[in-house]
Amino acid sequence: MADIYRLVDGGFLAILSQTEDPRDRRGLVYSIESLLTIAICTYLCNGNTFEEMEVFAETHRAWLREKFGMQSVPCADTFNRLFQALAPEAMTQLLSELAEHLRVKTPNGLKTIAVDGKTVRGSVKNGRSIHILNAWAGENRIAIGQLAVDSKSNEITHVPQLLRSLNLKNAIVTADALNTQAATAQTIIDGKGAYVLPIKKNHPTHRSVITAIMDDVARTQQPGFEQVEKGHGRLETRRCWATEDLSLFVERDKWPGIRSLARIDRVRCLPDGTESKETALFISSLPADAATIATAVRQHWGVENQCHWCLDIVFREDDCRARTRNAARNLSALRVVCLNILRHSKVKGSLRIKRFRASFDISILEQLLNL
Repeated sequence: MADIYRLVDGGFLAILSQTEDPRDRRGLVYSIESLLTIAICTYLCNGNTFEEMEVFAETHRAWLREKFGMQSVPCADTFNRLFQALAPEAMTQLLSELAEHLRVKTPNGLKTIAVDGKTVRGSVKNGRSIHILNAWAGENRIAIGQLAVDSKSNEITHVPQLLRSLNLKNAIVTADALNTQAATAQTIIDGKGAYVLPIKKNHPTHRSVITAIMDDVARTQQPGFEQVEKGHGRLETRRCWATEDLSLFVERDKWPGIRSLARIDRVRCLPDGTESKETALFISSLPADAATIATAVRQHWGVENQCHWCLDIVFREDDCRARTRNAARNLSALRVVCLNILRHSKVKGSLRIKRFRASFDISILEQLLNL
């Protein structure tokens, strides 16, 4: 694997050589960067399992020898042992470094970071599945950080840990209602970022007070932001009100850096004429800029439909049965690495089509690798 730079000219694959190898050096045949390269290539080429990693290496033996100097083919057990032994922190570091590599190449700066959790259903062991927290940069459309927790209920204590590993300066951080916590807000403020956090039934007192405040604002003021959008056979209207008058919110001192309250009304009209209405409430450390707050809230859903949904549908993450030691966590990070690569490549087509094309055209795979 000494020629790893030959294909990418010091690009992201060079990062692989810096990954700490947990294996015993005695009798070591394959370098960690060679195995990680094959694993990444397998995922990019529509594969998902350790057996398919072995098949990829066997099928592309000549290409691997030409580009990377590989002389033999590692078996499925070799990949299995590596991903069991590899520290999850090493894979998340790889994810972070690749994300930074891609973010620099993206014209739009980092503005919003959405944090949300996803359970890997196939990783169930002793009745429990691992739960992964992902941090999603909305404007850049990349996952920039990840942290595994034992269950969804443990998100509350781990979200601040994930946020501390990220560069939050000048970013707007969003999360779901479960993570509307003072500790989360404090972590964001400490990191020089701002937050927009929803207030729902898990904060009943806050919700009743803020509802009364924002009802009065909505009655007496025009919305500071309004957007009408048509798509998927429905017409949706979104209106946002924001205020910096916190005088009636007596518990405001519990929230570090709080500056404003916001309300967003969503009205959806379906083709059959039925209509649904929804009202959401938020606290924020931003000024009362309704357009900025509404945009940040809208960007939050990117972590669901551009990250988690794609991991399930494109990479069939819930079908992955790796569950021994660190394997499930490491493969989850690897899938996110490959999702970032696919999303920001110049290869034409959807994510699924890009993987399909790379599976039978080695030049497409080389385009994906050569970021």
